[in-house]
Amino acid sequence: MNAEATSVADIQITLLGPQSNGELMGRVLEGNTDRLATISAGWQEREADADELAVMGLPADVDLELYHRSDAVMAADPDYRKAHRSLQRSLRELRRMYNVRLDHAMASWSTLMDWPVNEDLADPHLARPEQERAMAAVRAVDREHADRVQELRDEFEAAMGLAEREHVRRQRDELAERMNGVDTVVVTGGHVVVLLNRMRLFDVPALLAGKSVVACSAGAMALAPTVVLFHDTPPWGPGHAEVLEHGMGLFDGVIPLPDGSRRLALSDARRVARLAQRFEPTPCLVLDSNSQARFTRGHWESPDGVLRLTTEGTSEEIRQW
Repeated sequence: MNAEATSVADIQITLLGPQSNGELMGRVLEGNTDRLATISAGWQEREADADELAVMGLPADVDLELYHRSDAVMAADPDYRKAHRSLQRSLRELRRMYNVRLDHAMASWSTLMDWPVNEDLADPHLARPEQERAMAAVRAVDREHADRVQELRDEFEAAMGLAEREHVRRQRDELAERMNGVDTVVVTGGHVVVLLNRMRLFDVPALLAGKSVVACSAGAMALAPTVVLFHDTPPWGPGHAEVLEHGMGLFDGVIPLPDGSRRLALSDARRVARLAQRFEPTPCLVLDSNSQARFTRGHWESPDGVLRLTTEGTSEEIRQW
């Protein structure tokens, strides 16, 4: 990740939830698709699928094809392919260990947050400092995991010398040429890890400098400073939201939660409160299909309103922050 190459000051950001039709996308783009590029690497083998792009109101011939470009690099560079696969195995194992630590930290915090108040105690607020320490422990586990993932990624990139590898350099040069004359880049959803890997391989932040960026669903997650995975009722049973890793960091001030009204138990005040408290002061935004949040003139705004989770366990509509 080239964190210095691009910052919030360099780009205009609009975040959207999942787009099952092109209505909101059309309003955001205002019909201006002449100088447009798309990134749909998160769709993997369905990258640049004409039908899916058409549903979103996007042309099919402007995709940057990061997924297919990465396949070309791996086919031409066996050493890179082997090292990349080794890194992914290490990251999966690290995630499993993180979840062990997280389960214990979350259990302690949840138990203490529900600690009964004993009116016979001299200090009825005795539990409060312990609750705060437990919350700090959860945050520390999250932060340490994200930092450790970044450390492994940095070691991998340094060892491989990505910018100097012939096939990577060739693809990056082609992408830079493709971006000449592009004003707006739409990043679609899909598999967030696949999307992150391809965007890092081709140094996408450098390509986005000075552009207007519209990021949907997993695309919004990938561009955030922190990638948070969440689902209160997955098929395998209730779990905790988890920090996957540091994202591309193209914006701050937001934790995007795409399709949050479906994936979060918003009626469960305790779960909502703990998720909001965990990432406070950064607001957790519920990005449903009709939601948008955009960074403009130094602040975030949502023309039609977007839901933010509160530390009291509710969700409230906000339009500017």
